[in-house]
Amino acid sequence: MRLIFIAVILLNNIFIYGQNSKKKNTPRSVVLKIDTTFSFIEKLKFEIGSMYKSRMLNYKLLKTTTDSTKLNLIITRILELDSIIEVNLEKIVILELEILNISHSSKETNRKLIEILSSKFGIKYLVKIDSIFNKLPIGLKKSTEGINYKNIATILKQNLVGAIANDFSINDLNDSILILSSYRKNKFVLIDFWATWCKPCMDDLSFLKETYNQYNKLGLEIISISRDYSKQEWRKIIFKEKIQIWKHVLSSNDGRNSNSNITFKFFVSAIPVKILIDKEGKIIGRWLGGGPENQIEIKNKLDILFK
Repeated sequence: MRLIFIAVILLNNIFIYGQNSKKKNTPRSVVLKIDTTFSFIEKLKFEIGSMYKSRMLNYKLLKTTTDSTKLNLIITRILELDSIIEVNLEKIVILELEILNISHSSKETNRKLIEILSSKFGIKYLVKIDSIFNKLPIGLKKSTEGINYKNIATILKQNLVGAIANDFSINDLNDSILILSSYRKNKFVLIDFWATWCKPCMDDLSFLKETYNQYNKLGLEIISISRDYSKQEWRKIIFKEKIQIWKHVLSSNDGRNSNSNITFKFFVSAIPVKILIDKEGKIIGRWLGGGPENQIEIKNKLDILFK
């Protein structure tokens, strides 16, 4: 469902570009470039829409199929579709940035930059997004949308690799106060943003268990920050999966949807997200998504640190 939500955000308001390309005094070559790119975006949108229909059909089959072999095939197909959708969504972001780079003189530009910046692709394309914003007329930079952009960009920049991680203080699973900065000088910290309703997050639990058992005595602490809204369900899964061995906090305890919320401080718009922090409090790794590829990268990083 999260992927669908992201897609809806990124696909909204693309018609603006077609309108902007028809502005008076716009060079014909620019109009042609914008319109060609816009047409390609429309094709990608159509492809994504078809994939979503296929995904929903497979999801319905998933609920009614009992045969284990068929179930595995359906799950594999859904994951394949998710992967292709993800690639196409990123292609759309790249194309949108191309258009904004040559047509960036309206309020819609600010709104679209904020939209992309706030998406899961924001960190990856921050430099490009920022360069486009810097080309905007001073009036647009000082507008309400411009100020909003700067506020979001500031938080995002605080979460780049090399930045000092934002501190937080919150009650943990055992109702003890957990302060991130208390681990400085003593331990490396792997922060895991997850939820019990997130399948990729749940699939990563065995990896986290192995990681904790291998590196905890060497100086690694894991802090899992859940986005669950049900405290009861959150606690139940933790003990059922026997993962209470490391630290757990519920992000909604920190003021849901407020600027003090931990997920807001760490610019987490989709989960799972894992962030590795060194003994100086500096972010030295950030991974979006679960699965073997990210797990291998994290393990390689930890092997080097604890060599």
